[in-house]
Amino acid sequence: MGRNKLRKTLCPICGEYYFTEPSEDELKNGVLPSDEFCITCGWKFDERQINNNDLKTDINKLSINEYRELYKNKIRENPNYNYLDENKPDPIPHICPVCGKYKFSDELSYEICPYCGWEDDGFDAEHLKNDISACGCTYLEYKTKYEDLLKNNPNYKWKDTDN
Repeated sequence: MGRNKLRKTLCPICGEYYFTEPSEDELKNGVLPSDEFCITCGWKFDERQINNNDLKTDINKLSINEYRELYKNKIRENPNYNYLDENKPDPIPHICPVCGKYKFSDELSYEICPYCGWEDDGFDAEHLKNDISACGCTYLEYKTKYEDLLKNNPNYKWKDTDN
C-alpha cells in the first residue's frame, strides 16, 4: 500500500467533503492523493492521520484532533467560513493566446474574448496543442480559423463591444 493511498472517505475534520480517488485524466495530469484537500476546511488527505488522529505529518502540521479544534474556532468566528474563500489566490490576468488583443481577468475565468471568441478555460496552448479546448477544437485549429477570418476581414471582431 502506498504512503498516502486515497480512498473514498468523508473529511474527518468537517464531514462536508467527500474524498474520492482521482480519475484517470487527473492522474495523467499529475493529480496525486497528496494534492487532495477539503475545499471546506482545507485539511489535506493523509491516510496515516485517518488511522491515527493524534499524528502530525509533513502533509498536515496539525493532527486531526488539533485541526478539528482549529476548524471549530474558525466556525465560531465566522459561521460561513470556507477554506477556499479565505485562501483564494489573487487573480492572474493574462493575454488571449489566440489573438493577443484581450486581457482575461484570471486563469479559468471562462470569459470569452470579444476579438476572437476564444473561451478562457485554463487551456495551456504551449503544452496542450493537440487537446480539445472549451471552444470545441484544438488551440491550433482555433487559431488557424481566426487567422483565416482576419484574412477575409482585417476588422473582424467576434463580438461588438462598442454598443
